[in-house]
Amino acid sequence: MRFKFDFNERSLYLPLLDAYLSTKLLKNHNAVLEIGVYKGGWLFNILNNVPNIIAIGIDPYPNLEEIRQSFIEERDRLGYKKSLHLYASFSDLLESQNNNITYDVIHCDGEHSQLQVYSDLKNSLPLLKDTGLIIIDDIFYHSYPGVTVAAFEFVREYNLSPFLLTQKKLYICNPIHLDYYYKKTISILNSIEVSFEENQKPSSTISYFQSNSIFGYNLIITAETPTIKELKKLLSILNLKLPLALKSKNIIKAYTPPIILELCQFLRKKINTK
Repeated sequence: MRFKFDFNERSLYLPLLDAYLSTKLLKNHNAVLEIGVYKGGWLFNILNNVPNIIAIGIDPYPNLEEIRQSFIEERDRLGYKKSLHLYASFSDLLESQNNNITYDVIHCDGEHSQLQVYSDLKNSLPLLKDTGLIIIDDIFYHSYPGVTVAAFEFVREYNLSPFLLTQKKLYICNPIHLDYYYKKTISILNSIEVSFEENQKPSSTISYFQSNSIFGYNLIITAETPTIKELKKLLSILNLKLPLALKSKNIIKAYTPPIILELCQFLRKKINTK
């Protein structure tokens, strides 16, 4: 089945590689949960690529009623009214007719404070299937270090296995299924020719050994920021094309000196703060 990805304002903060991995790493195809829905880019991506799946979103939309309404309208327009359900809190979900669902993937992208991220992860864990994945967004977001602290506190306390670190997200699973997900991830990345690094192994060419493992679990790590060349290659393999507006923007970025880009960004911030 051909992979579908909509380049629009809803998917603006969803890297293409993570969109693809979210669908291909599903061990089962029954239900997914997202905490922090916003405009729905991640959920719509799942539904567009995994037929007959149930999708649940939790988001109180504080002072964002217009965005919430826009999400609902888009859901109904795409024909997902029966398969995509939205709740304002875990309590609302557990009091609903969908309170007995367990999930194949839980995507955590809610409020970014340390306490809230930890709370969201702790509340969602009982809803995760034994074979399921938790994906934590913005794992190293510079403005919100609480996401990082909460994520690793959670991983250590509940003895979970981190196995993949991408541009924005950390993927974790039950240690029992680590070998399956580790091998499957490498197979997927190789199939789409995405470069990655694994835990370094000692050799006669280096004088010391550096490990990238977390709590003893080795990580697969993709590029921190893919180059335009890498993005073009991935688009070609997945048979996708950038909209003209995005293509033009990327071309301009590629040929504009960094100091000019930084100046433009600085001026834009100054204008927005006025």
